[in-house]
Amino acid sequence: MNVIPTKWAGLPFLRQRTATEWSSACPECGDSGHIGNDEPDRFRIFVDRKIRGWCRNCGFQAFGDDGKRWSPLEIEEMRRERVARAALERARVRDMIEQMTEEAAWKAYHEGMTDRERQLWRDKGVADSLQDWWELGHNPSYRFRLGDDVFESPTMTIPFWREDQVVNLQQRLLQPARPNDKYRFAYDMPSAVFFPERTPPEGRCIIFEGAIKTMVAWQHLAGKHLDLFDSCAGVPSKYINMHHVDELSTADSYLLCLDPDANEDGSTRKAAEQLGKDRVKIVTLPYKVDDLFVELGATPQQVAGFVKDAMPLR
Repeated sequence: MNVIPTKWAGLPFLRQRTATEWSSACPECGDSGHIGNDEPDRFRIFVDRKIRGWCRNCGFQAFGDDGKRWSPLEIEEMRRERVARAALERARVRDMIEQMTEEAAWKAYHEGMTDRERQLWRDKGVADSLQDWWELGHNPSYRFRLGDDVFESPTMTIPFWREDQVVNLQQRLLQPARPNDKYRFAYDMPSAVFFPERTPPEGRCIIFEGAIKTMVAWQHLAGKHLDLFDSCAGVPSKYINMHHVDELSTADSYLLCLDPDANEDGSTRKAAEQLGKDRVKIVTLPYKVDDLFVELGATPQQVAGFVKDAMPLR
């Protein structure tokens, strides 16, 4: 490990990937927002030529030399390398999407659902017509890894749509190995934002936490009869990273409606700052939005009252 500079040698989850590349949690953003129990690998350290590193989540970048001032040529060199590697990553993701489209596994999961499996979605608050619109499904056997161990669980499957193309497939584990670890993206691609309209957001966009909560909220709150928002989106967790910000950037402004715990632990503020706090108003709910509708029987008008009371970040 002597190729890693002292300032990065103690980073959590430091692991060698190839002869010239290492990964770890980030010196700046740590592993905040990391989904799943695999090791965080967002910070990439390259040891060929000059040692340098950058974070795929928050954008932090640095050379390995402590206290060294960067020359304009070095800064430009790193910028060019990041652009080149980003282009390679985009090409890899495009190839993965093409492969996923050819496999179309979500179609089999959707078309194979019995009424019993559709009832799982009804119990979550999603009507049959919307199960068909999003092509939600059921996977009887999904294998997943936690560390060195492999587990298996039936799942509820959620395609993430962009127009008529699926860009990732989320598996909601029905028998998770750990209680708070229920979601997996099935393909090795960046976690995606869920768009219930299947199109990028526009105008005033309301953002919920999690795809299923977004489905339930959109089902009850969308439409001109309430006039609350122009578009809707669901981020994978209460942590919004740079990729999510980019996916949401087509909107003009945001109503940020995360789960109550996000308001208590400061995650809502961080998410608003990522989106641009001058463009954000905070919606404060007493319970998770899907629980309000499904468990507590709230009406759309009652929940709309909380949305209309949204306040700017202070």
